Amino acid sequence: MVDDTNVEIIQSPERPVIETTTIGIEGMTCERCVQKVEQALRGARGVKDVRVNLSNATAEVTFDSRITHFPDLHDRLLASGYKPTPSVS
Repeated sequence: MVDDTNVEIIQSPERPVIETTTIGIEGMTCERCVQKVEQALRGARGVKDVRVNLSNATAEVTFDSRITHFPDLHDRLLASGYKPTPSVS
């Protein structure tokens, strides 16, 4: 038996699909780098939160995956002068 309530939620185009991903970032050396990375990622439509960690060289990004896609975040990092890398957990 299908729960119609859940089907309605999944099919509703108004509801965001929130996803969080961690991106490794090559080239960050200082707090100014952290600010540039945060600004670049926050500039993407659909991004809800960005947390950059200089010591781990990572950014944790929470975004609406209906609006923003991972390649968009990748491109923004490249355009800001930093290279996205696989994150190591």
